[in-house]
Amino acid sequence: MALQKHREAGFVGGCLWGNTALEVSDSNSIYTERVREVFEEWVCRIERVIRCGQEAGQIRADLPADDFARLVVAGLEGGIMMSRLTKQDGPLRACVESLRVLLVQGTTPAATAASS
Repeated sequence: MALQKHREAGFVGGCLWGNTALEVSDSNSIYTERVREVFEEWVCRIERVIRCGQEAGQIRADLPADDFARLVVAGLEGGIMMSRLTKQDGPLRACVESLRVLLVQGTTPAATAASS
């Protein structure tokens, strides 16, 4: 969904929360705290999904779900930033595909096939 959304926007604008984090984190503690809360909520939601996938054998379980969730958020934010810079979908698409491979690497072949 992130790739489609940013593709449709022509990779203009980026992520409101990522942009705000970069612009105000050193100068405005009120905004910084709110943006931190938004990112934490995003991480928590993704963590719950990853944990369920790990319990079902669809997502590798050799790394904690919360670490994976932070990697997903960081990877998406970085991909959005790089695609915004280049105005091309390649960087974000590569990040999404790399995250997909990392999440299922090491699961059983049946679980990997079922998640495709």
